[in-house]
Amino acid sequence: MKRILAGLVAAAIGAFALTGAGGAVSANAQANSVKVNAGNGEPGYAVNAFLPDSITITTGTTVSWQFPWIEPHTITFGTVTATTKPSPSPATYDGTGVLTSDLTFGNPNGSVPPFEVKFTKAGSFKYSCEIHPFMTGTVTVVNSGNVDSQSTIDQRRTNNYVNRLGELKTIAAGLGAQGVSVTPMASGGNKYTLNIGPATRAGDDVMQFIPGAAKITAGDTVEWKALAPTPHTVTFGPLNPPPGPGFDPFAVPPSKPAAGYDGTGFVNSGIMTASPPGAPADPNEIKSFELKFTKAGTYQYYCILHADQAMVGQIMVEAAPPPPTRAPGPPNTGTGTESGATSWMLLAGVVLVAVVLGGGSVLAVRREGTR
Repeated sequence: MKRILAGLVAAAIGAFALTGAGGAVSANAQANSVKVNAGNGEPGYAVNAFLPDSITITTGTTVSWQFPWIEPHTITFGTVTATTKPSPSPATYDGTGVLTSDLTFGNPNGSVPPFEVKFTKAGSFKYSCEIHPFMTGTVTVVNSGNVDSQSTIDQRRTNNYVNRLGELKTIAAGLGAQGVSVTPMASGGNKYTLNIGPATRAGDDVMQFIPGAAKITAGDTVEWKALAPTPHTVTFGPLNPPPGPGFDPFAVPPSKPAAGYDGTGFVNSGIMTASPPGAPADPNEIKSFELKFTKAGTYQYYCILHADQAMVGQIMVEAAPPPPTRAPGPPNTGTGTESGATSWMLLAGVVLVAVVLGGGSVLAVRREGTR
């Protein structure tokens, strides 16, 4: 998968417009084309689903897949191989062979052209996104009978999106409420553990570092832990060279200073993922990344793959407090433990001198007495 770092998202996406509800219509009454969304989202959240994931149309109808969010998707019927080439849009499909769009990055402003397929034969056709394994859908084509109106499709699309987006926000809020884990380190300072991008069982992603900002002290270490199979990075500093055509974020190597980070240079965790519970362990995956901060300052970081979805964070490093100094004690007056000990030593010395001198005098007197 190729991602182009398009810059940070500066504003939230506008409210998702609801359209009027409607029921099924006869095949003869259905419009010549209907619209379906390939994914959707807002800053910090990606709903990786076809919205809705199943529709019923009449033979000869064109389905137009819209790409309203930045996360890339494909529209793929059949099994892609190494020699499969994307089909130009509009395309036709009779249920045989392989038909796939190119990997398409959406845009909330609607500037990305849709991928359109005209269905020429009745049948039930399953399709998927090549890079999101849980993202699947079905197009049922009939020659006659009831089919979905555009208003019915719109209502299901909206309901599905609102429900899945709500689940993502609940997960993010719950994780944020747990706070930051702080662990004293044997080498000094504390370790602060942050989380990266949890996901739902359906494959939707929280594109966030949680919490998005953390306050530590110089000498402390921050650990980031991956929570989902979705790839992410922890990256400080600009890429050099900057992203351009053909840029591959998976090829950016891990890099960090051995002595810790002082706000200069380039730091990159490499691609971080976490295998889902029960899946075979991948010995090559990077599940966590640690970085020691040695200098006070405010440092911005980002995920190379998802910075364009506002996946950015901030570490605020405060200066370490100076080491405690011992206040000078009172002058030695002979009282107290230390001065008392000194006095006893002096007294012992005087006694010793007196004994020696006294003994010498007595000896001298005795000698005088014998003469």
